[in-house]
Amino acid sequence: MHGIDASTLKCSDEVSGLRVDNLGHFGQMFFGAAISCIGFSGENTTVPSTAGVMIAPQFWGPDDLIAPFAGASSQPATGARVLVSGGGDGAQQDFLRAATGEFGVTLFKKLGLPPVLNLSSIILADDAARRAHAWSHPQSPPRKAQATWHAAYERIADAVVKEWKQSGLLAQKIKLLRSDVTPRWLVGGDQPGYCYGLNRLLSLIVAHPVAEREGIPVSSACGQTRLGVMIVGCKLSRVVPLRHTHCSDQCHSQGHTAYVRGTPGTRRRSVTLK
Repeated sequence: MHGIDASTLKCSDEVSGLRVDNLGHFGQMFFGAAISCIGFSGENTTVPSTAGVMIAPQFWGPDDLIAPFAGASSQPATGARVLVSGGGDGAQQDFLRAATGEFGVTLFKKLGLPPVLNLSSIILADDAARRAHAWSHPQSPPRKAQATWHAAYERIADAVVKEWKQSGLLAQKIKLLRSDVTPRWLVGGDQPGYCYGLNRLLSLIVAHPVAEREGIPVSSACGQTRLGVMIVGCKLSRVVPLRHTHCSDQCHSQGHTAYVRGTPGTRRRSVTLK
């Protein structure tokens, strides 16, 4: 019941249930239970990090990422280069939009995946990982189950790309990529985190034509000489220059240097992305 302040309600037990008064034009009603919830609040888009304070666009704000040259006020000489940092659903959708301008079911249909795919391995791994995640301690994610889960998606993605290559369709898929944006994807762990299956599958598939076009490995570890489309086991440590709290029209066409280093527990040296 939108617009009714729960603090003004008067509740009393009756034989026929819980009587609630002061329900505006509803007057008085009976319910089996009363549930107190916290509703929508202000959106916080500020994220402090070792790279500086970043401010993202509002969720319902203008989507500059799918604009020409990712919203740059002027056309960069080498095209827009977009670095996506993170392994969740938002990061994967940003990677997909930076690479193709689409995501979700729309992109799934646009890619035209082979009609016959054995998804049983994905379904079983997905079910096992989600159960393990639900029963695990918040500070101890089920890494083994998640690794098995991710590997199942990688096998499907590899099978799709193999089919494209054998049928000569890979060149057509590369043409679906945006020519005005070059994406890179930075993942803090060895793989993307807990996320929707469609985002994971599409991200792994799209990484292949992007890598093919750029002539680089699909996946690489932080510290390798040639950085791949998906750079795993790394996090942003510093962005230069960062004299602003967020990238505006004035700085979109300016070059930024992102310093990347291996996540704790890795033996990988620092690298620089320009």
